[in-house]
This record gives sequence, C-alpha cells and structure tokens, in this order.
Amino acid sequence: MCLGNRAESSARYINGQLATLYENAKHCSLKHGNDLKPTESVVEYSTCLFEFYGPGKHVRPDPKKTDLSFYAKFGVPRLEFVCNHEVILFLKLKEGHYDLEFTKQNHKRTHIENIKDITLAYRVEFKTRSVDEFQFREIGNSDSYYIDMHILNMNTAQFVLEHSHIPGVTDAANEKSYLTKDQKLHALQHYLKQYLHVFKCAGLHVLYSLPDYDNLSSTVATVDYSSISKHSLAVDKVFGIDITTINLYLRNLWLQSASYIDDHGSSHDHHEHRLNHYLAEHRTTWTDAAEDIHIHMYTGPLRVRAMCKREVILYLDMQDVLFHMGGAFSDHPHHRFSGWKIAFIVDVVCEEERHGAVKRVKLDISSARYCEHLSFFGEQTFEEEIMIRLRSTLVRYLTEYYLLLIKLSGHHCVFHHDVDLPPVCCPCPGEPEEPPVDDGCCCPDEHSCGHTGVIRWGILHRKFIEHSHCGDFDIVTAVTQGSINAAFKALWEAAGRRVRNLGSRHTWENVTTERDTCIADYSFVHEHHGEEVFFSANFGAPKVQLICSEGSHKVMVYFTIQEGYFKMLGQNKCLMPGSQSYSFSNWVVAFEVELKMVDVKEESLSEIVLKRFGHKGTHAFKQLILDFSTAKLCDKNTLWPGMLDDDDCRIFRARRAALAHYFTQHYFPTFKRAHHHVLYTFPLFDKDSSSLHKHSVTAIKFQFVPFTAYEGCCIDGIYGKQRFIFDRNMVVFFGMVDHHHMPKGFLPPGINWVGGVGADIPHGTVCLSKKTFLDAHILKKLEAINKETTIFATMGNVERGEWKPELTTWKKHAVKQNLTCNFVPGKATCDSLEFHWHNRDQWTYTHDGDLNGNGVYKVKCTTNNSVSVPTTKKNDCVISIKGRVDLSLSYEGDGRDWDAEMSTTWSAAVKFTSDGQGLKVHVLPAKIVPEFHNSRCEGSLGHSTHEETFKRLRDQFPHSIDFSSIHHTLKASFEGCWSGLYIDAHDMIVSKPVFNRRGDLLLELAHKHIEVKASPVVKKPGFISRTISTVKGSVSGAVNGHAATNGHANGVTVTNGHSFQKSDDKSPATPTTPSSGMFSPTLSRASSKTSVSSVKSTSSSKTISNKVSGVFHSVMSKSSVVEGEEEQFVDVSAKV
Repeated sequence: MCLGNRAESSARYINGQLATLYENAKHCSLKHGNDLKPTESVVEYSTCLFEFYGPGKHVRPDPKKTDLSFYAKFGVPRLEFVCNHEVILFLKLKEGHYDLEFTKQNHKRTHIENIKDITLAYRVEFKTRSVDEFQFREIGNSDSYYIDMHILNMNTAQFVLEHSHIPGVTDAANEKSYLTKDQKLHALQHYLKQYLHVFKCAGLHVLYSLPDYDNLSSTVATVDYSSISKHSLAVDKVFGIDITTINLYLRNLWLQSASYIDDHGSSHDHHEHRLNHYLAEHRTTWTDAAEDIHIHMYTGPLRVRAMCKREVILYLDMQDVLFHMGGAFSDHPHHRFSGWKIAFIVDVVCEEERHGAVKRVKLDISSARYCEHLSFFGEQTFEEEIMIRLRSTLVRYLTEYYLLLIKLSGHHCVFHHDVDLPPVCCPCPGEPEEPPVDDGCCCPDEHSCGHTGVIRWGILHRKFIEHSHCGDFDIVTAVTQGSINAAFKALWEAAGRRVRNLGSRHTWENVTTERDTCIADYSFVHEHHGEEVFFSANFGAPKVQLICSEGSHKVMVYFTIQEGYFKMLGQNKCLMPGSQSYSFSNWVVAFEVELKMVDVKEESLSEIVLKRFGHKGTHAFKQLILDFSTAKLCDKNTLWPGMLDDDDCRIFRARRAALAHYFTQHYFPTFKRAHHHVLYTFPLFDKDSSSLHKHSVTAIKFQFVPFTAYEGCCIDGIYGKQRFIFDRNMVVFFGMVDHHHMPKGFLPPGINWVGGVGADIPHGTVCLSKKTFLDAHILKKLEAINKETTIFATMGNVERGEWKPELTTWKKHAVKQNLTCNFVPGKATCDSLEFHWHNRDQWTYTHDGDLNGNGVYKVKCTTNNSVSVPTTKKNDCVISIKGRVDLSLSYEGDGRDWDAEMSTTWSAAVKFTSDGQGLKVHVLPAKIVPEFHNSRCEGSLGHSTHEETFKRLRDQFPHSIDFSSIHHTLKASFEGCWSGLYIDAHDMIVSKPVFNRRGDLLLELAHKHIEVKASPVVKKPGFISRTISTVKGSVSGAVNGHAATNGHANGVTVTNGHSFQKSDDKSPATPTTPSSGMFSPTLSRASSKTSVSSVKSTSSSKTISNKVSGVFHSVMSKSSVVEGEEEQFVDVSAKV
C-alpha cells in the first residue's frame, strides 16, 4: 500500500469490485439467460450489470427483445470520486433500444431508437460506514480490525449531461437531431431510473473501501477522495446558500481589508491591526530548513467553488508574492511571483439554532487540505528547484498559519442569518422593505396580562410614566432615531420639489441653489473644468442609525442613491477630465460618523432657525452635529449592486476609493454648508436673559440610550420588522438651568425615555425635574398666594365689654411677612401627589376686675392650602389648588357665654390641554373669588363681636386670588413653539403633560401642525402651483414609523408627528396663518405634474379634516423660491 493519501488506490480497488461483479453478471447471463426477460428476481439481480430488460411483455409465439420498451447490454460500470461525499457513476450502454413513447402503455412500438455506445453519468451521494473492532487471530497481530463500506444513496442519483455521451443528443449535428434531443433525454432518464432501482435492489450500491490488514502497528495514511478529484459538478449551492452569494460576501471582506489599508495603511507588527487587512496584504517571516524567508503577499479576494453540497475548493488568490531571503524586508525582493492561485479543499458545516431561526454556514478550517492539482502557479521562468522550494514554503505557511487567521478573524463564517436581527444593510431602493411586526400587547399591568414572548407595550408605557426621572439633572430631552429620520425626510421632500422647479437648469448654477437641493440631488463640477460633471447622484432621503453600544457617540448615516455616476480618479486621487464614467443605480452608501456637541454663535445659525429664534441677545448656542470630518465609509453596511462584478479586484478597489473621495471631499462640505449636518440647536441663555425662557439650559451633555423592549432586548437597526424597537432608540440630552452646577456622570441606567404603543412612536420627551418646574414654577409661586390667604388672629382688646379681635394676613404681618410659607409634601395617593400649607394660631385671654367683660376669651384661626398634582395619564392634566381659613371665637363669663365660627374657601385649577399647535395653559375659573361663610353663632347674642370680626375677615382676605403670575409664566414656558431646542425641518412643540411619582414633569415632543388656509389661485409670472392631494380615510396610521401618541389628543390626530385638527361643524376653526416657511406636503416626486383645482376664497381659514391622510411639511430657506415665483398651496379633494 502507498503512504499518504490512498484515495487513488481505494478508487481502483472499488472499480475493481465493479469490474468483477460485471464479469460475474456476464457469466451468469451466458449460463442462465435465454435472450428473454428474466421471470425471477434473483436472475434479474444477478445479470443486471451485464444486461437489463425494461418494461413490457414478450409477444407469443415469437418473443423478441423489441417487444419491450427498453433493453440494453452494458459495459463495465465505473465510479469517479468527486469528493468525500459524492461520486459520478458512469454507465456504458453498448447496444439495445428504447421507445420514445415511454408514457404510453400497450401500443405499437413505432418510435424505437437504437442504443449504440452510449455513456450516461449520474451524480450520486454516498456515505461511509465502518465495521470495526472485529477480531480474528488468523488475520494478523492486531487486537481488532475494521473495514469501511461506501454506500451509494441511489435515491439522490441525478443525471449529469455534461459528463454523458449520447450520439445524436450531446453532439446533435442536424436539425432533426436537435428537435428530438429533449425527447430522447427524457425517455432515457425514465428507463434508467428504473434500472438504478434494480441496481440498488441487487445490492450493487454497497462497495468496500481499501482494507488495512497488514502487521504494521500504525500506518500514516488517509483516504481523501476530494484531493484526487478530476471532474467538477455544476453545484451552485451549499446548504441552500448560493455560491455566488458567498463569493460576493468574500469580495466584500476583501474590499474592507483593502479599504483599511487605503485609510490607515498596513501594520504588520500588531496582531489586531494585522487582522484588519490580512485579506488584502500580509507579510511574515517563516523559517525553513535552511534560512529565514520573509514573505510579503498581495492577495485578491478569497473564492470558493463547490465540489458538492458539503465541500468546497477555497482559492487563495496570490496576486503578487515577494520573497526576501535571509535579512529583512527591503524595497528589492529576491524573488517575485504573480498570479498564483492556491487551492484548499475545505469542509462546509451548517449550524442552526432556535429551530432554524438562526443559520450559519462556516468553513471548517481544521479540515482544509492543500490540493496541488487544482492550484495554479503560472508560467514562471525561475529555476525549478528554487520555485519548488519557495512554493512549498508558502504552502506550508498558508496551511499552518494563514488559514488560522481566517478562523481567528471570524471570516470563516461565510453566511449568517438570524430572523430576529435587523438586516445589516437596507434593501435596494424600490424594493419593498420588510414590514415592521407588532406582536405586542397593550395590557396595562402584569396582573391583567397573560401574554408571553411578546412586547408588553402597555406595561412599558406605564413604566415610562412612573419611573422616568431626571436624577440629579434639571432637564432631560430625549429624541428618537425615528424623529431624526422624519426630519431628514421632510428636508429631502422640500429639496425634491425645489429640484423639480428648476426644470432644465442645473443644481450647481449657484451656491444658494446647490445648498437648497443637495440633500435630494447633487452634482460636482470643478471651476477649472467648465461644466464637466465628475460626480452626480439623485438621492433618496438620508437615514441615521444610532449605534447604541456603551459610551458610543457614533451613528451610521445611509445615503440612498437612486441613480448616479462618477469618474475614476488618477494618481494621488486627482481628477481626470474626459475619463469614462462609471454609472450605477440603487446604491445605499453607509458612513460611520461621530456626533459632537459644539458651541456656535448666532451668526452660525441657519436662516430658518435664526428666523424662528430671533435676535435675543443670547451669547451662545449648542448644536448637536454630524461631524463629517470623522466619516468613514462602512463597506459591510453598504449596498452597491454591480460594484464588485468585475474580475479584477483592483478595479472595484479604485471605484470604492473614488466614491469615498467624492463624498468626503466634496459632497459632505456642501451638505454642511446647507446646515443639514446640524441635528439639533440648543439656545444657552445668560443670567440676564434667562427669564425669557425658564427651561433653556445653561449646561448640557448627551448620551445614547437604547430602547429596552424587554430584558436584554436592545437592538440597533434602520430597516426590518423590528423597526418599532430601534426607531425608539434615543439621543438623550441632560443638563442644568439657571447656571446650576452640572453634576458628574450620566443619567440613571435602565430608563426608556419614550413611551407609545407599537407604531405609535413619539418624536421625543422633555422631562423637567421637580425642583426645576414643580417646585420653582408652581409651588414657589404659590407661596405668594399662601402669604395673601394665610390669616393671623390676635386677641385685640376689650373695650366697655366689647371684644375686638384683630385680623391680618401673613403678607402684612410685621414679623412674618419676610418669612417663607412653603408647601410641604403630604401623603400621596395612587393618582396624585399632595402638598400642603398649614398655619394655626390659638389664643386664650382671661380678664378680671372690670365691671363688665370679665371672663375667658378664646380665638383660633387655621389656614389650610393644598395642591394636588396628577400622576396618571389623562386627556388633560389638571393641577388643583384649594384653600380654606377657619376662624372661631368664644367667650365664657358673667353668664353670657357664646361662641361663633366663620370661614372662607377658594379653589383654582391650572389646566394643560394639547392640540396640534402645542400646549395650552388655562387657569380656571377666570376670576378666582373666595367664598365667605358666617356659619354659626350660639349663646348670648347681645354683642356685635362676631359680626365685626366676620367683616374684618372679608376686609383682610383678598377679594380675588391672583394667579396671573403663574399663568403668564407657564404660557411663556410651554405655549407655542418649544424654544428649548430647534431643528430645521419643523417647529417643535410640547404636549400631553404628565407628572411622575417623583414630581418630575414629562412632556411629549411633537412637530407643530400647520393649518393650511385656502386662498384663491392667482396666476402671476413665474407662478408655481403645488397641488396637495387628500385621501379619504383615517390618519391614525404610522408614516415612517411615527404616529400620534394614543392616536388622538383633544380632537387632534397626529401622524408622523404632525397633527390634524378634526373638523367640527358646530365649532368653526379660528383663522390661523401658517408659520413662515413651514409648509410640508407629503408630495411624490411627480406631483408637480398634478393639475390644480381652483378653490373659492372664503373669509375663514380652512381646517384640514380628519379625512386627510397626509399633511404638508417642508422647510425651505429664504432663497428656496426663485425670484418671480410664488408658493401656492391648495387643498384639492382627491377622488377615491
């Protein structure tokens, strides 16, 4: 027996078995055959390798073979091993016939084809089973022996046309042969299918591998059929995964490595850096028997070719291999080879988890075997001995070390799919996205919820209200990923309309036009090269994905390019005028970008923000920006169909470099000039101007907070069925007001800062701490009312038998007027927080010695004021304030005892309501008038003390309670647009207030609804009409993952953060003028072609009803309307 791989010996041994079995069948046929179809199975099985009689019966009295639909006499069968799992079975049909009409029964055989020297090839899977540990002393000196059997699975047999030879079929020479080719193939396959069944029944599918019965104690030998394979099969999948998909993935891996070198250079000293680029460039020092050899490899992408369903050939593409002998690496290698392709045969394994929900296909690197006859080393002119030595050294290094790098880096996993994870990159533009799946429940608490394995939206929303808090910070503002993308979409839609209005003019004709359109359409021209366009792209709306790993401030920004082209760059990334353009479509290009908080002045603000904010003497602003100076093209998240189709990997490396150059050096600066890199602007007020807005920050930081749907469920993503979760991932800003000291650290962990249920994703949340709002703006201001409504009673004096008590208020009290009278927390209920102010004075005076008025005088005065703050979510948030003063007088003496009681009460409510215009603050009733009660007077009534005292109480107590200070402060803070932060796309408002159990105020951030006023259409020169199509139906559905919280709020339905005022015939809408520059039609790119219907002008504004399915929302800078054009918006009813 040979040493090493005994596969060839085993193959000869197995084919020898088939040859012997064939001779046995031939001998049996000559001995027992009579040229008729066997009537006994034992004869049929014993002779089928030599001859086979097909379906049909002989015709008596003159039976012939042609009575049957098939007959064939065979030659010696042969097996060729394709790999360790499959063989090709070659069947030689020397002579015979077959009937083309194989589907018909009992008919005259008029379509008979003769068989003459046909070879049919079948691909068959096999398994190896061992019979081991059998003991026979007679065999030799071993304690036990084994023998391998190869069992052909005939049920898997598939006809292989490319390895078959059928005269008139595989070499059809004329039209008649070509026309009957398919019919002949189908007939032959039909009859041979029956033959292979008999082949199996005869037991011919079980063959013995090479035995090992010698007396050697051990033998260094293997049987690896894959390494001797000469035939290839058309296998395009492994474990159901297309080979083209795997090779495309491997090309992407290579491009990532090459890109790392382009961006960072190659580092061969640090192991971690080496893993980043070893697939494109790698060098090492390897010691052979003679000397150290320094190897420097420039490689192309890994490539696999399937041998069968479970084995592949892995090709390492050595584009250039440099060998430095002896010393160190230098600029002049001793030997250089190019174009080597080194083949390894590798097993492929499939791993599945969670009943197939997770599937991975991996290369089993431990099974990798070098295959010389499948490798290619080119036509080299070197001395053969040197080449063989260096080649052997390289192969040994690749086998023992380089392949391990593939495993260590994780690149041996060539396919991974998890149905529960969002896709790494988005679908092609135009392709339908995987719809989000809301498999949650809305049960309000654990006791009433019996659901398992779902997102408990109702419970999460309740916990959001109950457990969100500011920690040690004054104010927290959280904005969702979905809100960021909704803003980008609005800007993109506005820019798209601007592009369509340009007509045949270019977007680069001036800086203003380029700025207004770049988010939707961009072309790069160079001032030295006229109007030659080097890069052009028609964009979809950009999308931002928050990367919510711990401590991260990075995002993934996706730019969808519907159509585009660019010109390749020359050396050192120089422009090449006149060069050929590379066109593409449906690309999604991903850049990893850091978010940064930067300081800016008023002059750096966009026109839109500055116009809304106005000049208020503010000394500084903070902006959260996309810092495109940190942008890195992320290949694994980028989708670029056609990019990697070229055979030369250096070409798509150059394409990638050109694309990155045009984006980072030209497009991003334009994007920045348009202020699209600014996500949020925060005004910072100094001490003098802070009173203009009580909730503007003086210090601020930010962090990313993932939305936790359930324990351990934090997901990053931008597309896919779990969009309801990762569109709730948040950028959370936290800071201080009024120059309070900024605490160290970050927010408490484990808080979901937004609520909502399923598709109802709020744009964000503002949380004002108890000390910032409730204490400072409610309870503190109510202290003044406490001072005015707290009554002090003193004994006064007794004159001529008449007692005259004295009454005064805290505010007028000589001693206490400068002291505080704050509310203190009381016992909270399940629905509210309670605060109380209590003051009681009780005096007892005993007088004796006068003729009149001797006796005991008593006075008691009690003031009780209370504030009740709701902690449950309701349509309206109402803070109740109540007050009561009780005054009692009594006298005992001279038999004229008497006592009297009197009181005064008052109540007020601060009510917050929400609509599409924001929060409204009401104080009810409009005039708060106290009620006085002279409730009881008993005993001797021959005096006027109680009447005089009641009159003094009315005189001292305020005639009305003044809430104007609180009302004005709250209106300035909350009504209208929220001035705590600004975005270009929309005016922000706050709504739906609710207090948590700590007393912090939670407000939902939303976009201000713009009511569209109908006006007559007047054509003017350059007039551009914009038609708004309305669609009948409810607007409670989600757009881009955003909808109204709770769907409705006081007659307002909110979609995508925009609210629609429900029409009410009984309550005509109040005319409202749209904010300047704040119109946003959800308009398709072709909508400018829609005809405009004139609308009769009316004196009142027209409010969009709840049948409208979209609202206009866009932002265009002051220069976005070309001179001579007028923006006109008309509400046109759509035909359904």
